[in-house]
Amino acid sequence: MHRLVTDGAIDLLPEQIRPFFDKHRAFVVEHSVDPDLWRSAGFTEEPPRHFIDLDEYGTPPFAALPRTYEAAVAKYGRETILKNGTLPWRGEEIYLQLVRAFEDQRKGTAPYALDNIKFFVAVLSHYTADAHVPLHS
Repeated sequence: MHRLVTDGAIDLLPEQIRPFFDKHRAFVVEHSVDPDLWRSAGFTEEPPRHFIDLDEYGTPPFAALPRTYEAAVAKYGRETILKNGTLPWRGEEIYLQLVRAFEDQRKGTAPYALDNIKFFVAVLSHYTADAHVPLHS
């Protein structure tokens, strides 16, 4: 599913950036499954990053759930947050890394900025797709 979603998403990118992702489509699509591989490889911090049990935080629109990870941990405790999943905060974390990679590329300050952009897009695609699976949220 992740490869299919990522491949289709590339076609929807704005014209200005689509050529870069068309050129690197194979890499981005292939690496969109990496977070599942990390989970399967036994990285213990990975499983909660793929879901959030929103029902544990009241009724829609889940106003009781703080929007930042730090505030959620302060309110509910780290154990509860990990048990109920950290998907939205993981998505934000990867998004911010992607923003930094774009900034590094613009400034010319990191020799691997383009590789980082490709990688973070692939990983962000994974978590974004997870957030849209009914049984993941």
